Amino acid sequence: MKRLVMRLVAMLLVIGVASSVTFGLPPYPAPIITAKVLSVVDGETIDVEIVAITGDPIITVRDAQGNIITIYRISGGCPVDVGEQAQVRYIGIAAPEEASVFNESLVAGKTVYLELDFDHWDDEHRLLAYAYLDPEGYLMVNAILVGMGFTNVVPDRFNNRYVNILQGLAEKAKELKLGFGYSGLIFDEE
Repeated sequence: MKRLVMRLVAMLLVIGVASSVTFGLPPYPAPIITAKVLSVVDGETIDVEIVAITGDPIITVRDAQGNIITIYRISGGCPVDVGEQAQVRYIGIAAPEEASVFNESLVAGKTVYLELDFDHWDDEHRLLAYAYLDPEGYLMVNAILVGMGFTNVVPDRFNNRYVNILQGLAEKAKELKLGFGYSGLIFDEE
């Protein structure tokens, strides 16, 4: 019963945070890697099977001044193939073990959509990605976990596309006293 109540509370928080994230993400193209979550390792890592890779890895967009620019969605080509299994670590966050339950309630057994940044792999050979619950790229799992106060933001020197958004969500979660920071479970303050 307690677990059910925790899941319900988490889902209500997810809905609230996700709606605010939807309007905050910049207009990057939708993620092109579709994956099925096989298992949740912890609050920041999942095991997936790559189901599809769609879209053009090279796109052109207009910048703020209206100039056409080329963006390489995945530098150096896609690092995974359809049918492969990979361990995925969410970019830009660090989670305590307690966050596993919330990560699991978001993604376990579901299809996720992965967006890569500059660096594709970490030292433990985990694929680094922003994971989304929707194919359009609006409901970012990384941002939901931060916005609910279940993870800390850990800026990365090269993978920093959404660092400002994640930091803003962390500040809002702290202001609203959400998540583990107010139950004595999360990391020490810096």
